[in-house]
Amino acid sequence: MESNLSFLSEFKADAVKLVNSSSRPVTQIARELGVSESALRAWIKKVGNENDGVKPMSMEEQLKLGKRENEEL
Repeated sequence: MESNLSFLSEFKADAVKLVNSSSRPVTQIARELGVSESALRAWIKKVGNENDGVKPMSMEEQLKLGKRENEEL
């Protein structure tokens, strides 16, 4: 169960990084990730409260996220 929570936390953090490093709208990114826009906005707000901002996702991190998403499909 703990590994599922870790994966979920990592997914959320990666999703927020993707939003912050992309010029695409939150709505589009949420759709691409298969999550609701309201959930993604809540994650963004939570991370913003925990950190004073989020480090932009590197190209390598974006590729890893994309590969992980493809594996899920």
